[in-house]
Amino acid sequence: MTVFEALMFAVAFATLIIAVLSFHEKK
Repeated sequence: MTVFEALMFAVAFATLIIAVLSFHEKK
């Protein structure tokens, strides 16, 4: 895995976590 791939995976994972947290906060 290249550094770029790892970075993209980290960003996607972080975005998913933030989306889930935001969804729970709205409820």
